[in-house]
Amino acid sequence: MGYRISAPMFFDIWELPAVRVGDEPTGGVVACGVNLKGVDRTTWRVRITGYYAAYPRNNVLYDANDAVRTPVREYGWGRQAREVIVSVLSFLRADAESYRRTMGAVPPPDGWIFNAVVAEWAYINNSELDAVADLLAGAR
Repeated sequence: MGYRISAPMFFDIWELPAVRVGDEPTGGVVACGVNLKGVDRTTWRVRITGYYAAYPRNNVLYDANDAVRTPVREYGWGRQAREVIVSVLSFLRADAESYRRTMGAVPPPDGWIFNAVVAEWAYINNSELDAVADLLAGAR
């Protein structure tokens, strides 16, 4: 498909550019891939898998085919994938903060960015999300 990626990114089991967030038993993988549907082909799939306690290993917690829209870029899909993942990590951290306020007992007034399960997963892995975001920011 034309992705050229560098560490800390890797290709997940679905061959999507991805980053690992934490380790078992609570960590998971955040992956994305350009969606070649539509006129401008600038929408990105986002898939979050986790070892979330209530689910088996590598269970998909979130999968949206048209999750992120980006402007057309003159550089490659690998760099664009890095930008998409950085954006997704920032939204995950926002959901984690919303979850922390009420421990998930009450959803935020404007709803979850992803879903309640992902918000709890992000809360559990908040420091790992920060570490991965820092790694991605430093690896240009």
